[in-house]
Amino acid sequence: MRFLTSKAPAIAALVCIAIPCAATLIKEVTFEDLVASSTQIVSGHVTRSWTSWGSEHKLIWTRYEVAVDDVIAGEPASTVVMSEPGGVLDGQGMRVESAVRYTIGEHVVLFLQQYPGGDKRTVGWSQGKFTVDESNRVHSSAGAGYLPNHLSGTPNGTRIGSLDGITYRELSQRAVELYQRRVAR
Repeated sequence: MRFLTSKAPAIAALVCIAIPCAATLIKEVTFEDLVASSTQIVSGHVTRSWTSWGSEHKLIWTRYEVAVDDVIAGEPASTVVMSEPGGVLDGQGMRVESAVRYTIGEHVVLFLQQYPGGDKRTVGWSQGKFTVDESNRVHSSAGAGYLPNHLSGTPNGTRIGSLDGITYRELSQRAVELYQRRVAR
């Protein structure tokens, strides 16, 4: 009995070290941040997905194509393709816990940022993705794991979660107003 109690803290520490963590903490962004960081804001339906290697054959990317119903801000387009890290390709898998995932047929509103290589990514990870339900209301795809504004030092603004359930029209009008103010500067 004495052996177990004297070794228990050491064994517990080893177990804690040996268990991999699957948590990622990302800075929470405000709606104003989403719009300010977006080069394009669109709504549409996810039509297909595929995986491909990155340029140096080290990272796997999942590409998603969206048939655009409405360009809220940015360049006009009939389709957009986003690239999100992770996927399975050539018998190898790569998983990024915070990566945005899309479902074929899903109706979405996307806040996109174009990167120097030409790839488009969702702004703020899943914070830049909203789904649209049958009654035309939007729902944030941002889940847990975001460092709250008051802890991250982010200035006050409209929290993404507070937009959950508003109409698509209201969300798009707010985005257009903010985008136009940014462009006018």
